[in-house]
Amino acid sequence: MREVSEAAPLLTLLRRIRRRLRWWMALEGGVAGGAAGVVLLACAIVAAHVAGRAAGLAAPAVFLAASVAAGALVRSARRVSLASCARFADAALDRQERVLSAYFLRDEATPLARALVADAAARARGLTPGGAVTPRRPRGLPVLAVGALVPAVTQSLYVKQPMRTAFFADRLYERCIPRNET
Repeated sequence: MREVSEAAPLLTLLRRIRRRLRWWMALEGGVAGGAAGVVLLACAIVAAHVAGRAAGLAAPAVFLAASVAAGALVRSARRVSLASCARFADAALDRQERVLSAYFLRDEATPLARALVADAAARARGLTPGGAVTPRRPRGLPVLAVGALVPAVTQSLYVKQPMRTAFFADRLYERCIPRNET
């Protein structure tokens, strides 16, 4: 029969905290990628309007979705150590670094280390990953909101058609100069 260590529930909790932390990192990365994408998109739409062209909806939507996905992937691919997850758990519990100490002493065979690991596991038993990693507003959210206004406003503006000078000059010439009709 396999022996289960005292640290097993603690390590399970730390892994769940890491999953939750990566989920929030992916959300923050998606917001940051979306903010960067919407700012670039706003510049492209303004440039298209100045040039007299209308921007479609499909290509900007695909570009924006790709920038959100790229931001989420880049941010969530970052490694998160279990030690930093233990710091999150300690911050949520009582800030006495019991979980962090137990994490580093989990392989020790001394009675004091085993007692510390058992105490930390008992204290952290009632902690959920949602309690350790609290929801927070992503930092790029204001940039995303302001950046989203620019494409929305510029898309709704009238697009000035470029003048076709040769066509208008010919029409003007025909109207202004009478033909000799004999």
